[in-house]
Amino acid sequence: MCLSAGKQQVKPQNTPYQVSYVRQFFLDDHGKLTEAIDRILVKGPRPADSAVLYTWTGEPSSAESTALKFAVNKNRNEVRINDTRITFLPPQKVRIGKDVYTLTAPYFVFLKKQLLEQRAVADLASLLKDGFSHGDSDFDELAAVTWQPRPRPLQFRILEADLYHKSSQSDHVYRWKAVYYYAPSGKLTGITGDWFNLTLLAETSRHLTYKAEREFDKSSLSSTIWINKRSGSDSSRVTSFQQGLSKEVTYTSYQSVPVNIETRAKPRDLQDAIRILAQAGVRIGGS
Repeated sequence: MCLSAGKQQVKPQNTPYQVSYVRQFFLDDHGKLTEAIDRILVKGPRPADSAVLYTWTGEPSSAESTALKFAVNKNRNEVRINDTRITFLPPQKVRIGKDVYTLTAPYFVFLKKQLLEQRAVADLASLLKDGFSHGDSDFDELAAVTWQPRPRPLQFRILEADLYHKSSQSDHVYRWKAVYYYAPSGKLTGITGDWFNLTLLAETSRHLTYKAEREFDKSSLSSTIWINKRSGSDSSRVTSFQQGLSKEVTYTSYQSVPVNIETRAKPRDLQDAIRILAQAGVRIGGS
């Protein structure tokens, strides 16, 4: 279910800047492409104090840019990215804004090092995407896709999540909990939550298939999710229903295989980042 956007990994020696690219596709109920969203993430030398995310549909000239600024506290247990504080609470909890995730010990240690030392926002995006934050995070565009070209190690797991969700109908904020279940191998088999459930339906040599259901805020959502076991990228077919409008919408989404290019040259802007990707043989958009 994943499309390759080009070479998956290019690593020249001593090259501090990283340019990552992903394209996300949306199809209607009849399989017709309705939208494609391009995203480029530019990260500076390690440990970088900033990164830039470019997002656009259509032509790159319409791109919106989001600067991500990092600041680590003196105790080295917290990093602030723009206005969001990410605090590591031993032995295994990480608080992102108001949300709290309980992780396995190896995942906690890994994520703390990646964020405090490497400023690796792609690893933060993976946690938020797997954590089903439902569009309440300050990093929604970043976490909308998978940036890593391969799955996380199976010992890196979310165990529990304590999440906050702002109503789309009012200013009320709901709090809900989720518990994650795994097979002895480390494979995710299900999630149970106050308003959200996910169940493993089937497994083949290439994919894991999940069923997700959510009823919340006068709306319901049912989706089938396919996760590519080789790349970790997912695709989904979603049906949502809004009670107030009595409106049902079905669509399918999937993404290209993430591309990560390291380069000696500092990407000055989006066009420069596109040029660096093109020189590595990466096709941008429909070009």
